[in-house]
Amino acid sequence: MHKLFTVVAMASALAIASFSSAYAGKGNGLPSGYHYNLTIIGVDQAKKPPMTGANGHTIFMPLVTAGDPVNGPSGGEPDGSVSNDSAIYLQQGSTFQVCDANGFDPAHDCSGALITGGGVQGDGATFQLPCDTINGGTVNTCADTPGGMNQSASYSVYAAALGTPGGKASLTTCAFDTTDNTEVCNSDNTVLVRDTSKPKWNDVTQNLTTLTCSVSTCPLLCPSGTCTFVLFSNEFQNFLWDYDNNGLRNAQIRFYLNPS
Repeated sequence: MHKLFTVVAMASALAIASFSSAYAGKGNGLPSGYHYNLTIIGVDQAKKPPMTGANGHTIFMPLVTAGDPVNGPSGGEPDGSVSNDSAIYLQQGSTFQVCDANGFDPAHDCSGALITGGGVQGDGATFQLPCDTINGGTVNTCADTPGGMNQSASYSVYAAALGTPGGKASLTTCAFDTTDNTEVCNSDNTVLVRDTSKPKWNDVTQNLTTLTCSVSTCPLLCPSGTCTFVLFSNEFQNFLWDYDNNGLRNAQIRFYLNPS
């Protein structure tokens, strides 16, 4: 049975360790207050350096991924299925941190070890974040982890397509069922489109911090109806965001701690 971790002085610790001191501007649909910015840059040419360890707030991903079913160079697989170069692997930790910024080579965790097993395939980047204990007004049960008391928090997630108009991308939460190693992905994904209008920020907390499956997609874990699991639930391993990109050069995700 999972246990719900309480957070002691989480807000002050995260604000000091990893949050931006800039406040969100009014009128853009964002909360006010300290936040962590994660920027996903789409680039034409593969990055060569390993880019592991402390890498600020930026991840580099292909400008067009093979996973895009319509516009990708090879057709590839549908959104929500891991392609050769579209995974941002997720690791639970006490702070928000880019552990492997290079989405063009094999993904490494925050200790520098290669991410293997559990259905891992192809290349990817790695991002560390706490388990989100509050989502959509519902208290979630976070995964048991060594020293897990400081690896959970209550936060909201917002995303937008920024930069020069043009391009779109989708983010889909996926993981691998530990009972049969089957990949399970959310049916709903976060779609970011950069058009000529003012960038729009959307609350994507539910899509990016929970995984929903049904009796048809994970029958051993969800015997009837639909079941929702928080990030890092023990029933799954190697959580990730499948990032399918069709020419979006600048996507940003912001994490805001919820008031205690």
